[in-house]
Amino acid sequence: MSWWHTAPMIIGTFLESYDMTGKEIYPFTQSASMDTEQFDNSIAFVRENAGAATVHDGLFTRPSDTEGIDAYLSANGLIQ
Repeated sequence: MSWWHTAPMIIGTFLESYDMTGKEIYPFTQSASMDTEQFDNSIAFVRENAGAATVHDGLFTRPSDTEGIDAYLSANGLIQ
């Protein structure tokens, strides 16, 4: 979901182009150089462009944090 420390404009264009009513969005990113403020700004950007979709709290992690990734997926009912 990120490109050069932010959600790329193509994400906003995609979200604005479709009726997202009733859809659930689970944003996530892994980055070696992004910080939490940049991630929070990206989540806000997604929420602003997602229309009537439900944008859940996102996951900002390192790829090596498999326990954190599994916990996020499990907590959101995306895996069992």
